[in-house]
Amino acid sequence: MAALPSSAPTVIASQVAAVLEAGVHAGLDRSALLGAAGLDAAAFADPEGRVPFSAEVALWHAIERGFEGEAIGLRLAESAFEPNAFGAVGFAARTSANLGDALEIVARYCRVMNESTETRVVREGPVARLVDGPRRPGERWPRAKAEFVFGGYVLLTRRWMVREWVPHEVRFQHLDDVGTTRYTELFRCPIRFGQPRNELVFDSELLAVPLLHSDPKLLAYLRHRAEDLSRVVQPDEDLAAVVRHLIARDLSGGVPEISAVAQRLGMPPRTFQRKLTGLGTTYKALIDEARREAALRYLAQRGATQNQVAFLTGFSDDRAFRRAFRRWTGVSPAAWRAPDVAPPVRSTGARSPSR
Repeated sequence: MAALPSSAPTVIASQVAAVLEAGVHAGLDRSALLGAAGLDAAAFADPEGRVPFSAEVALWHAIERGFEGEAIGLRLAESAFEPNAFGAVGFAARTSANLGDALEIVARYCRVMNESTETRVVREGPVARLVDGPRRPGERWPRAKAEFVFGGYVLLTRRWMVREWVPHEVRFQHLDDVGTTRYTELFRCPIRFGQPRNELVFDSELLAVPLLHSDPKLLAYLRHRAEDLSRVVQPDEDLAAVVRHLIARDLSGGVPEISAVAQRLGMPPRTFQRKLTGLGTTYKALIDEARREAALRYLAQRGATQNQVAFLTGFSDDRAFRRAFRRWTGVSPAAWRAPDVAPPVRSTGARSPSR
């Protein structure tokens, strides 16, 4: 895969995988679709990894070419639009208390699903508008993608709500060049094409309608997971903090390879290293910082033994952990825990010397 520009937006891998599988299920060749998108199967090894948005756009165009003259986005929405395509964000929406809360979650974490997208709910008295489309003015989604997304919104909402509903109107940026009755069959309302934004217009009172699968405890967990994922799509200046977080999360299983973290961020390893260099740090230094912060946090809990802390911070043995800890703090782990030793600041975010 070609190196991404620093500003190139990415999409969560599970979403692109769902589009790929939908195209294959509809009868298109998997290898041809992957080739058109410039992807291979490895791009989907981690469902929460990142894939270039340009690859998703190319995939949608390939699907459109395979079904020219058909509203293929709506057909795929009817057969393949499911919350698992959007990971924790999709399931968090499903377990929300009501439609308004579900759409608020989608809007809040839209960058997790697609960095190039803007999602918002606008209330205008008795009417509400769900706006979903390109973040940059003047850009448009592929026709099939827009129809897939808005068809999916309507179909899922009908399945999740305690009552049937029909929008007032659906508005698309693209032009009506297909000429099919599938739009009115699915949406059951007027459709407007060539509009400034992709929008779904409906009664604002529907925002308070309860959802059938509301689960507050599961929702709390899923929102926490969505917050974790949102750290991955922070601006470049926050990249070091994101990388430390990803490293620390996996330390008990060993220090993650740089290629694994780069894949999770949706960029080639060389691009990843170049960005870190531009921030004045290295992957090795961030490993050291992540281990230091984790070690201080675990030792402050008092309940963990020194051997356990060594394991949780990814060291091969207790001796290696003690050497690193003395380099970080100037004292041994046991001395740091002693009541007469003032502990250092738990987390500074400053760059530690690399090992």
